[in-house]
Amino acid sequence: VRDMDYDFASDKYTGDPLSLLSNHLFQNHQIIDMAYQAEPDSILWCVREDGMLLSLTYLREQEVVAWAWHDTDGEFESVWSVPGETYDEVWFVVKRGNERFIERMVQRMVSEDPRDQFFVDCGLTFDVPVVITGISSAAEAVVTATDHGFSDDDLVDISDVEGMIEVNDLRFKVSDKTDNTFKLKDPDDDTYIDSSEYETYVSGGKVRKAETTISGLDHLAGQTVVALADGNVVEDLLVNENGEITLTTAASRVHAGLPYTSDLETLNIELNLATGTTQGRLLRIPSVEFKFLNSRGGWIGPDEDNLDEIIQRIDEALGSPIDLITDSYEQPISGDYKKGGNVFFRQTDPLPVTILSVIPRVCVGD
Repeated sequence: VRDMDYDFASDKYTGDPLSLLSNHLFQNHQIIDMAYQAEPDSILWCVREDGMLLSLTYLREQEVVAWAWHDTDGEFESVWSVPGETYDEVWFVVKRGNERFIERMVQRMVSEDPRDQFFVDCGLTFDVPVVITGISSAAEAVVTATDHGFSDDDLVDISDVEGMIEVNDLRFKVSDKTDNTFKLKDPDDDTYIDSSEYETYVSGGKVRKAETTISGLDHLAGQTVVALADGNVVEDLLVNENGEITLTTAASRVHAGLPYTSDLETLNIELNLATGTTQGRLLRIPSVEFKFLNSRGGWIGPDEDNLDEIIQRIDEALGSPIDLITDSYEQPISGDYKKGGNVFFRQTDPLPVTILSVIPRVCVGD
């Protein structure tokens, strides 16, 4: 895989063999299909003959040229890129067992809300928002939502209301429903919600039904999947023969699919000391600082066998999803002196991680 550019000094086209940067990904392998995604990131996607997917992030003007490899429960067979409304959509043919799936890679980070993150393979989103057009200020709050389709005793979540913000991000029970209205009850004590002293409703808002049984996963019947349910990770969910999974806690926004693990390992640390280079010398990393952008979750350590989980919950209310963080995070690392001085990061949750920098503290031994 090469790039090509015109060199005015020599008056000819020149190029570099980009595959040499990660030659181990190409030895004894062949690229059988590739597609270029220009927006939102400049990435070349390449499919190997053994079903492995490679990606080349290519930003020459920023001096970013980097390969990564991606596997899944199955084999990638083909890739192509199609211009979409807001980004270049990347589509794959994936062989899983005796079946083939046409899958689209979703746009990354469509919002910073932890409940909207989609980081699973071969998955689906279960999110059916109903538009609210009014909420009364009364001893028994009445919600107006045309053709809402709810039934009495349904659990619903309300969000994005302007004005009467007291009802946002809370769960209620439906009562006294009509085709276009319903009253709100407290699901804990079954009493009507008194909104008479709330702020006056202005506009907007969405209401979603919360359920414990999520259907529609027929294509993954018999598989064990992971779900992000209202921003909370739920693991080891078995899809039954009817394509259903059962959550222990009802949720109104669920993304469910096959889990995958993302790993990052730094290169060997090379320092110039007064006594010479650190090459060949023993190093220890007592702590490391990561700078994250809109991230959540992860494990840090000196290698994949010695990892400590990042402490996530800070000041969020109990029961609410943990927010994505944009901040620095320092983690102590246990381990002895060894050659290289690498730092290992692993993400196992269906959540986003963007690492801006890795800053290790280095102790040099003999």
